[in-house]
Amino acid sequence: MVEADFEALNGHIRTAYGRRIALEYPTDLADDVEEAIRQRRDFVGEVVYDASGQTIESLRLTGIQRQPALWEGLEPGEFWETRTVGELRVLQGATASTDVATLTLDVTDGEAEAFLEALGL
Repeated sequence: MVEADFEALNGHIRTAYGRRIALEYPTDLADDVEEAIRQRRDFVGEVVYDASGQTIESLRLTGIQRQPALWEGLEPGEFWETRTVGELRVLQGATASTDVATLTLDVTDGEAEAFLEALGL
C-alpha cells in the first residue's frame, strides 16, 4: 500500500509491475491500513474488473493479512555467537604450529613446476 486517505477511507496499492490500483476500506480496517502503508501485506476483498474482465480497476478491502518476515520463526542457533580464535580452533579441531618446517604440501613435480612458472620463477 502506498497511499491512504483516512477521511475518505480509500487509497492505492501498487502491483509488482508498478500499476496503481484504487482501493476502499471500512472504518474498522483503518488501523490495519495505517500499519500496512509501505509494508508487504496480503489484501483480502472484492476485486472490481474493467469491462473486459482482464484488468483490476479497484479493490474493496475486507481484511489485511500481515506477511511474516523471512527470518521469523527461525532460530539463529550459533550463528550470532561471538567466539574467540582459541574457541574456534578447538571447535574445528584445528592445530596450531609455530614451526615452519612442519608445514608440508604434497604435490607432484608437474604441479610444482606449474606453480613456479605461474609465479614467474
